[in-house]
Amino acid sequence: MPNLEMPLEVDTKTVEGLTRLFQFGIRFRSDDRDLTRLSSTEGRLGIDPYYPASRGALEDTVRYLESLGHEGRFEKAYELIGAAIGHTQIKEDDLQKTLLRLTTQKSAVRFSFSKMILLCLRHTRELQIAQRMKFEVRFSGVGPEVYLMAMAALFLEVPIYVESGPPWNPDALINGEPDTEPPELEVTFPPTGFTASNAPELDKSVRKSGLPRAVDRGKYDLESVMMNYLSLAEPEALALVSHTFATSPKQSRLRTRQNLLQKLRIRRITELSLSSPHLIAIETTASDDMSEQIRMGSSASQPEFDSLEFSGLVFPGKSTSVSIDEIKAAGSLLSPRRYLAVGPTGGNSIGAVFKNSRTPPKHKLIQLFKIIRPKTTKKDPNGEFAIKELRPSDISERGDLSGSYREIQVRKGTESNLEPQKLRRNDVVFAHRGSIGRVCYITDDDIEQTDLWAAQSLLIFRARKQRSGEEAPPYCDPRILFMYLLTSKVQDTWSKLAIGDRSPAIPIGEIERFALPDRLLIKKKLKKSQDNRYDPVSPYGQLRDAYNDWQATLRAVRELEEKLNYDREKVWDISWPPG
Repeated sequence: MPNLEMPLEVDTKTVEGLTRLFQFGIRFRSDDRDLTRLSSTEGRLGIDPYYPASRGALEDTVRYLESLGHEGRFEKAYELIGAAIGHTQIKEDDLQKTLLRLTTQKSAVRFSFSKMILLCLRHTRELQIAQRMKFEVRFSGVGPEVYLMAMAALFLEVPIYVESGPPWNPDALINGEPDTEPPELEVTFPPTGFTASNAPELDKSVRKSGLPRAVDRGKYDLESVMMNYLSLAEPEALALVSHTFATSPKQSRLRTRQNLLQKLRIRRITELSLSSPHLIAIETTASDDMSEQIRMGSSASQPEFDSLEFSGLVFPGKSTSVSIDEIKAAGSLLSPRRYLAVGPTGGNSIGAVFKNSRTPPKHKLIQLFKIIRPKTTKKDPNGEFAIKELRPSDISERGDLSGSYREIQVRKGTESNLEPQKLRRNDVVFAHRGSIGRVCYITDDDIEQTDLWAAQSLLIFRARKQRSGEEAPPYCDPRILFMYLLTSKVQDTWSKLAIGDRSPAIPIGEIERFALPDRLLIKKKLKKSQDNRYDPVSPYGQLRDAYNDWQATLRAVRELEEKLNYDREKVWDISWPPG
């Protein structure tokens, strides 16, 4: 056998080029059974037969692939397909093994869309090697990847049935091919961007989904259409979607998320930070197995993904169980990071620390405080209204204000737009940029002499008001929150969460889901008369005492500082007596 090499003239870098190569390779074999299958597949999918004018390079390429043997031919073609369809966003050594383990447990699996071609091929090949093939692997998609998969399956002799329609509009299957029963598992990776020009025949089926704005200015929201189909389909599913689908307020995406939650179909959602950009893995249950709790998780590795699947434990910042009602209240957002509480854990012994790390706090900052992000304030040369702006540099490390505020002029009437960032008594102000972690509690004394507005690099934590008819949430005294945020353990946490070297900043999402220990909370806000008669032995009483002691100590420190300043300046006055 001569040493054959892969010819360079053949187009193997595009989906269309590979499709033609495999199509030619099947005819080149001149096997009657293969030719019958090829003719049937071309007719069913509407693929034009390929008869090249120049055959030399194509024949050499096919001979090269055939010389590799059955296994070598598969691996080489697999490599070429991976390069042609682009980066799959799934690292083969990481997630693919886990996904294959999930799929090979099912006797009938359907894979959908181009990013699933490789997994579909690998899944089928492993079943072949294990001699478990029952011709129950299906592939469905839109656009050129359908033709590529059909030709690749025939050329590589892996029994995959390629459907002629999209997943939500499957074939009416015929004798000798998979029956009309739904698959046991749907595995899908719907495209984030797809236009009507790519597949105009999709328009009717996409509109049939009934999702508002699923067709928007010539663009198809196939992620939403596919996920909406899965909310109604019988089998369980594993879908990889974009972070945009999980969080976007666009009507089609929001409606789809609401449908999934309403049908109680979601079992687990995992944010996969091992891919770039991050993906969201959504696992749904079969239609007869509903779930009112969803396991939210974050995984940076394949072993971690596995451990989150099989472990029922809750890990702070990594996994938790969230009720459907809580997700609905959060705007039906399906991004796990929205629900994974982070924050320091502690205790007075190693056992207590371990226990607290395994049982994260139930309450997040965003649930108890309205987090206000101030708007940008710019000096207006024609401004006639002066405001004093509080910046992170005006807050000391011990949490008091310096009093050296920046004064800027704004136009009359602009101040109404800035009203939410005008500081009020009981506000907690927090620096999320620059001098990150600086925090202060606004007292009557701070705003008695002058009004203050928070700068954009600060956040305002303002206690939430109870809505009429709602169950009263726990209450966290802003003074106690302030003292907790001052502690060294919390300050260390912020430094670990900060991003950026030159201008460090804490992502707003990290702050929103920052976890608060139960001992900071009481069942309901006390009336002013009751607040002065708290039980000094209770956790709340001890925390209030800590705040009062801090205030008294701070006053003493200020008096000492004034004495030090007086003594220092007295030297100058003695050195330069008047007259």
